[in-house]
Amino acid sequence: QRPRGLRGGHISRWLGGVPLGKMDTPWVRGWRARLLAEGVSVSTTAKAYRFLRSVLMTAANEDRIIPRNPGQVRGADKEQPQERPVLTAAEVTTLADAMPARFRAMILLATFASLRFGEVTALERRDVDLVAGTVRVRRTFVEVRGEGLVPGPPKSQAGRRTVSVPPTIVEALREHLAAYVDDDPSALVFTGPKGGPIWRGNFRKLTAWTK
Repeated sequence: QRPRGLRGGHISRWLGGVPLGKMDTPWVRGWRARLLAEGVSVSTTAKAYRFLRSVLMTAANEDRIIPRNPGQVRGADKEQPQERPVLTAAEVTTLADAMPARFRAMILLATFASLRFGEVTALERRDVDLVAGTVRVRRTFVEVRGEGLVPGPPKSQAGRRTVSVPPTIVEALREHLAAYVDDDPSALVFTGPKGGPIWRGNFRKLTAWTK
């Protein structure tokens, strides 16, 4: 799955119409620079570069389609992910307050209960216990090309868990459930404005997340 995703997202988009004979090392270096300029992470860019290099190596050494492999950009295969910034509790609250109201509790819960995106978006009303102050994680949403959002178990057995929620977050959840969630126990806790499940893409648009 990963090579296919890299090919479609970061390789075919730029290289799909370029004849192999015109692809030289400066061209590959420029392609890598464009990815980084677009905001693609160093780690993902390195993965895409290694995949492209392996394809070009086959074309040069085995198929003899090109005289040499132009994928010879020094250091481009190295993954040097930058350390992720860590927000303070006050900054998280500021971020949550900047969100549209229906996503405020989602930000607080995901942060202070350490839930992954697919876990928090897959929560149902019956997973939230306001009295005990806990949230039960028993499934996650996975975005599958051609199928949409597919619910499934967490990545590991340890992923099935019940987590405690700070009292202030419990209150935010209480307000959220009252305002946005149906009484049906299977109702999703967090949804888009039309009541549908939340995708990463539409979440970014609805919240201006990048900004």
